[in-house]
This record gives sequence, C-alpha cells and structure tokens, in this order.
Amino acid sequence: MIVVDLPLTYYKRNLKEKIYKLLLTISNSELFTKGSSALIFKIGGMLAIYFFHFFLAKFAGPSANGLFSTFFTLVSIIAVFTILGLDTFLLKKLADFNSKQQWGSLKKTYKKAIGVVLSISITITFLLYLFFTNGYLDFYGKADIIPLLILIIIPFSVLHINAEAFRAIKNIKLFSFFKNFSVFGLAAIGLFFVHNSEQNIGVFTFTISVIILSVLSIILWLRTANKLHAPIGENIPIPAMIKESFPMFLSGSLFLLMSWVDILMLGYFENQYSVGIYTIALKLAGLTGLILFATNTILGPKISELYHNKNMQSLASTVQSASKFTFLLSLPIFLIIILFSGFFLNIFGSEFNTIMGKEALIILSVGQMTNVFFGAVIYILDMTGKQITSRNILFFTAIINITLNWYLIPVYGIKGAAMATTISIFFWTLLGAVFVKKYFNFYGFPIFSKNKK
Repeated sequence: MIVVDLPLTYYKRNLKEKIYKLLLTISNSELFTKGSSALIFKIGGMLAIYFFHFFLAKFAGPSANGLFSTFFTLVSIIAVFTILGLDTFLLKKLADFNSKQQWGSLKKTYKKAIGVVLSISITITFLLYLFFTNGYLDFYGKADIIPLLILIIIPFSVLHINAEAFRAIKNIKLFSFFKNFSVFGLAAIGLFFVHNSEQNIGVFTFTISVIILSVLSIILWLRTANKLHAPIGENIPIPAMIKESFPMFLSGSLFLLMSWVDILMLGYFENQYSVGIYTIALKLAGLTGLILFATNTILGPKISELYHNKNMQSLASTVQSASKFTFLLSLPIFLIIILFSGFFLNIFGSEFNTIMGKEALIILSVGQMTNVFFGAVIYILDMTGKQITSRNILFFTAIINITLNWYLIPVYGIKGAAMATTISIFFWTLLGAVFVKKYFNFYGFPIFSKNKK
C-alpha cells in the first residue's frame, strides 16, 4: 500500500507545484495583466453578441438571425478586399515602431494605410451603388438590404483598421472596446428599444452602430496620435506596404473564406432558418475559444516585438506559457458547453434546441478546443515574416473546407457544415504547428512545455 501511495503522493505534490509556478509566472507577466483587460472586454463583447442574437431571435425568429449572419458574412468578405491585409501589416509595423518609440514613422505609416483603405472602400462602394441602381444586385430576395450593405463598407473598414492600430500601440482597452464590445453592444441596445419584428431589423441596427463607432474611433485615434511627437525615421512607400501586406491579404481572404463559407453554403443549400440555428451554435461554440482570443490580443504585438529584437528564447517561453494558460482555462468551458448544450441553445428559443443544433454545437466546440490546443500558430507565422507559409496553409485548408461543405451540407445539413469547419480547423492548426517547429524549433502545445534546442 505504501509503495503504491508514495509515488502517487509525490506526483500530486509535483503537479501542484508546477501549476502554482505556472500561475505565478502568468500572473506577473504582461500577457496576463494586459490580456486580462482584453478578456474582460472579450467577455463583454461575447455577451453583447449573445444579447444581440437573443433579442433578434426573440423579436424576429431564426430567419432574421440567418439573414443578419449572411449580411455580416458578405460585409466581412468585402472588407477583406478594402483592407487588403493592411490591418495585419499595421499590427506588425506599428508594434515595432511603438517598441522603438519611433512615433513619427508610426503616424506616417498609419496615414498612408488609412488612405489606401479609404480609396479602395470608396471605389467598391461606388461600384456596388452602380450595380444596385441598374438592377444587377439582389440579396436572397431582400433587395432593401443592399443600400445598408453599400452604406456600411467605408465605416466598417475604418473601424477595423483603427482597432488594430490601437492594438499595435498596446492600447488593449480601446482595441478590445472597438473590436469586441462596442458594435454588438450598441446594436443590442438598439434592438432592445426598437423591439421590431421586421426581418432586416438586425442588419439596420448593426449598420447604424458601425457608423457611429467608426466616427468615435477616428476621434480617439487622432487624440492619441497628437500626443506622440517625434521626427519621421523609417518612411515606408505605399507600394512597399502593399507588397508586404498582400500575402497577409491572401491569408486573410482564405481565413475568412474558411470561417464564413459554411454560412454562405448553408444559405445556398438550405435556408435562412437553418443558417440562423447554425449561427447560434457557432456563437456558443466560440465560448471555448474565449481565453485564446483574449490571450492572442496581447500575444500578437508581443511576438512581433520579441522577434524583431531577436529574443527567440523569450519568444518560445512566451508562446508556451500562453498555451498552458489558455488550455487550462478553456477546458472547463469546453466541458460545460458539451454537457449542457441543450440548455444553452434553449436560451435563444425552443426553435434552436434541436437534435441537429445540439450536434452542431458539440462538433463546433471540439473544433474550437482543437484551436486552443495548438495555439496561436498562424499569429506566430504572420508576426515573424512567414506570412507566405500561413497563406499556403490557409489556401490548402480552404480547399478542404469548401470541398467538405459542398459534399456534407446536402447530406447532413447543419451537422455537415459543423463537421467541415472542425476538420478544417484541425488541418490548419496542425500544419501551422509543424511549420512553427520547423522555423523556430519549439512547440506551443500545452504538453510540450520545454523548448527543444
């Protein structure tokens, strides 16, 4: 009895010591102190999203949720082309300028990037307006949605760029506010007070929220930038910016395609009612990735800073600490969602608490937990000049995702879309982890805590 119990006691004590040291290291790190602020806003943002979809489901039903999700998908796809990868470029370059206190270069680079984004946004808006006025555009039989689509493109793009700019200079509170909480929070408040059952009410309140907050983000960025005074050092020409951001644009396009193709193909093969149920399952599954997103908020610029300062040992230890942190905190969330899937779906209405809704939620949650396990592999590649590799990974998995959705949705419906998404997440995160090991000789998995030399 004693012989068996002693190793077990030692193992428990050793495990407790390791967990204590890990939590102590994390609690004293920038990753935790700034990531905790991001986590608070992320939680608030997700609550805002859930309240928005809750009010929309209660007032207008699953079809209205599906219509909004399809609208949001199209806006996001258009924004990829208006932003052209400059959001990730700004995150990387402005973080570098910020760490070196090169404020003049920081402000100059931002002005050039926002100028490019505005030029493209205005051009695309004008083209969509011409197509619409000449009767060439339709939106699943909802032509009255098109003017809102045209109206939202410019402010949506500006808001996204400004949020990433705040993130690059480590103003995580403003980044998290504009990126996570504000848009859906304001839209949810609008839905609550309007209390309208029109199918396009979600699209309308969201569009108004984006316009208001894009103006606010411009005001706050100008106020922040005016406090930074320094001569211009590095002056990056616009062609050079676009050349560097273009692989990120392709990666962003592929990532977005992989993220939203299930919504578009569900709308094509099924109907907006099915899209509405799937959207709620997707949002609930996103709770599993809540900690990962909050961690990545501060991890992105930190990776760029450590890499450009050639501090590879700290880069490895930071990524590995983040992986342990996210895995330990995400696992209980994952288990709760799996065990009480029906309860969470039923909050939005009995129409959502179906067998296929539960199956989709469980499958999507497994996909999110897979993402948590492998960690911020695409972030690492993008922030360290390996964006072409991340683009190739996403291109390969996008093909897999489209193919799987095409074959699985007609057979399994909502469940098929969830299966396609989860399988795709597994492939992109696995390949990303393989290339991180190849380039930097370390794993970010929670079970591989030591840097391999």
